[in-house]
Amino acid sequence: MSPRAAPLSPDERRASIVAAAMPLVRIHGKDVTTRQIAEAAGVAEGTLFRVFDDKEAIVQAVVSSVLDSGPVVSRLDAIDAQRPIDELVPELVSILQHRMRDVIEIMMAVRWMPPEHISRQRKDEWQNDPIMHRIIEMLSGHGDELSIPAQQAAKILRLLVFAGTHPMISDGRPLETDEIVGALLDGIRRRPPAKFAQRIRRLRIGTTPSAKSSGRTTPTAKSP
Repeated sequence: MSPRAAPLSPDERRASIVAAAMPLVRIHGKDVTTRQIAEAAGVAEGTLFRVFDDKEAIVQAVVSSVLDSGPVVSRLDAIDAQRPIDELVPELVSILQHRMRDVIEIMMAVRWMPPEHISRQRKDEWQNDPIMHRIIEMLSGHGDELSIPAQQAAKILRLLVFAGTHPMISDGRPLETDEIVGALLDGIRRRPPAKFAQRIRRLRIGTTPSAKSSGRTTPTAKSP
């Protein structure tokens, strides 16, 4: 006997079916069956078609749900943007990694490609994306600690997360959060020892330890 669906509004029913279908679509792609979806949602198959026209409509709703920026923006809004940048950036990277992973897995499962006009729009107006807008705002609050504008820093952050999360770009070995954060904040160049770095700075400003400690300056040669 088919399970009797709990009373829900049409919007609530749609949301509950999409939530149940998402992990199935991630595994089976478009080959997922309505029977599998109904069982996961705890409803009869007929209930699915009270709020969706067909299985394709359910799959498309799953795609739309994973692309929805709303939940990600809410997570970003919950972050204290005034926290130290060494704590802020790992949170931003982690949130984007989760989103990228979800989007990439669903897109690959259903073999979905965005229509050409959407691709052009995203390419031309990426900075208007609410997720990127929030990240730019947060990084702007640490502008005095950045060597590049916050907008450019946000773009690099997103590109590193995408490349480091995509299984085909990362050769099936996605980057860890701390690897991406390290590349963003510290780069890949080895830092010189502290004493050596101090010596370089002194040479650049034309002082030496002995001259600085004694308060003497090196005399210049007098003209004949």
